[in-house]
Amino acid sequence: MRSRVLGCIRIAALSLIGMLLLGFTLASNPPALEPKLIVYFLDVEQGNCILIVSPSGTAALIDAGTGTRGNECSDTDPVEFIRARESETVGFHLQYVVATHYDADHIGKLDQVLLAEPRLVTDDYRLYSRGGGWEKTTPPPDAYTRFIESVGADHRETIAPSDVIGLGGGVTLTCYAADGSYWDGTSKQTVDLPADEDEKENGRSIALILTYRDVKMWFGGNLGHEVEQALAEHLPDIDVYAVNHHGSCGSSDPSFLGNLKPEYAICQSNSSDHPNEKVVERILSVMTTDGVFIQQNRANPSVDALASAIADPDPDGDGLGSLPGTITVTTDGSNPTVTWPGESAAASSIVDTRPATADPAAEAGSAVCINEIEQHPLGPDIGNEWVELYNPTDAAVDLSGWEIRATHGKSASVRIAPGTVIHGHGFCVIGSATQWLDNTYEIVELRDATGKLVDVSPQCGLSDSGHDAYAWGRTPDGAPDWVFLPSSGGKSNG
Repeated sequence: MRSRVLGCIRIAALSLIGMLLLGFTLASNPPALEPKLIVYFLDVEQGNCILIVSPSGTAALIDAGTGTRGNECSDTDPVEFIRARESETVGFHLQYVVATHYDADHIGKLDQVLLAEPRLVTDDYRLYSRGGGWEKTTPPPDAYTRFIESVGADHRETIAPSDVIGLGGGVTLTCYAADGSYWDGTSKQTVDLPADEDEKENGRSIALILTYRDVKMWFGGNLGHEVEQALAEHLPDIDVYAVNHHGSCGSSDPSFLGNLKPEYAICQSNSSDHPNEKVVERILSVMTTDGVFIQQNRANPSVDALASAIADPDPDGDGLGSLPGTITVTTDGSNPTVTWPGESAAASSIVDTRPATADPAAEAGSAVCINEIEQHPLGPDIGNEWVELYNPTDAAVDLSGWEIRATHGKSASVRIAPGTVIHGHGFCVIGSATQWLDNTYEIVELRDATGKLVDVSPQCGLSDSGHDAYAWGRTPDGAPDWVFLPSSGGKSNG
């Protein structure tokens, strides 16, 4: 009897040991989770700073700056933030850094990241820039000098359109534009950039698309209309749009946005004029009704009202709120999820916040309107620029004494001659013997003989970078939407 009892005990003990070993095996080998790509938009106030961490732990930093000097205070310190990710992420290593261009609010804190001790970047890190140096006539700012001095020559590389940076885990960063050139799918093409030094620097920004399985995200620095227009037809649909140039009126061209069709748009800015209200409306117009536009910080009341969310509302009003508005995009390669302090969003869960009322400048249809603008024609601008008016009504309208006013830069105007009549559903082309329309960010007003504003072109401004037979116009005639189309002065836009 004793041996039988001991045998039972031995069997029970072995069973228990087997269960414990099985439990240990299951606990030590939990079900595999889908690897995640994480993209952080750091709250640096007026500036850009984006950290990408691939499923492999390889990280890339796109810009790190704040303010016009690049060294102002921000809600999130890039060095501290990256250090925290390093300590909590298995295999984290900051291998790649991208300086999209040389404005201080994009590079002003890169030197702190590159020179941090203990070291943040790997020993063999690569820093990608557009190449060249400071090319404005004004002296380089301290932020640029610090940036250049912090980068060893053996670490710096010039990136070119079509170059691909592999981040491991199936994640890639593909360059679509850099230094005023872009990739058209087969070769590199060059764009004529504005003469204005600030706008030229913006146009030389590096533009990248981050790809992980089915998810794509766009990062374009301060890219403006000129490159956006040229690049538009060569772009894929993307899921997340890091808004170009903080949402300024010289960016987010309609044709460009029409090809991107983002589900999410994230704007890093806290300026009273960035983002521009018309630009926000334009971005929202290409999204589905459940698209999400997220501002990192407050701008101005009219813009704030359009946003789906403000990540850091800064209730204390000093621009430095107690809760940093870090925006995080997480994805396993299917649908991205966007989170910010106290909130999260999947595109299908966001209520459409777009205003029901139309843009007053786009309510043409009941009165004479500006229908087409040729601001950069073939040949010399002088004597060849024109504005086309359209009368959508059945009745003729006397335009005697009406005024067409160009408002960008040094304003100029043309007074319409006495006796000028535009017939019902007719066109009238008005030109000048002088150069009167700017090639970039031009806003044109139409006023009647009493000075009353009758119509105005889009408030974000229209830009035309090429001496060609293309112009901005409403299509169809008198409609709210403006597109870049073949010039057709005096004829229907279709």
